[in-house]
Amino acid sequence: MLSSDETNAYVPLLLLYEKQIKLFDFLISNKKKYASWIKCVFNDYCKEYLPDLYAKLKHLGIAACISLSWFLTLFVCVMPFESALYIMDIFFFDGIKVLFQLALTILNENRQHLLECQDDGDAIMILTTYLDQFNNHKYENNEEKKIIYLIKKSYTNYNGVNVQNASSSFI
Repeated sequence: MLSSDETNAYVPLLLLYEKQIKLFDFLISNKKKYASWIKCVFNDYCKEYLPDLYAKLKHLGIAACISLSWFLTLFVCVMPFESALYIMDIFFFDGIKVLFQLALTILNENRQHLLECQDDGDAIMILTTYLDQFNNHKYENNEEKKIIYLIKKSYTNYNGVNVQNASSSFI
């Protein structure tokens, strides 16, 4: 049981994150509808921000599903856990737009390699290898291999992503 001091600290924290927590709960309980919505919205953002890459991924037959697991699990299943915690933290702070920003950044960071892919397996391997390297001690001195770099880059390059209208029409 929480003491009154703990309750006084916990309640404002819940209120601060209430909107994102409700959205997350809603999304988890409506996975099929959420997955469909994500595909549509993310495809639109890819067409807008990365048209050449979107065309290539569509040609490979993976444009609609390549990032779905990223969104459905908040990157937990595709990144080292420590890195995924950073993503969860900013998700609860800034909402679902963060996931779109990060996904666009990941694709853009791998743009050249993805454009050279011959099949869907190559594309999946490139992205898997890229995501596995974050916060790997092997790359400790390489800033580009740190999750903070990816997060900063996503806010710098894709801060214009606004899913407010899309998410309100979904919910």
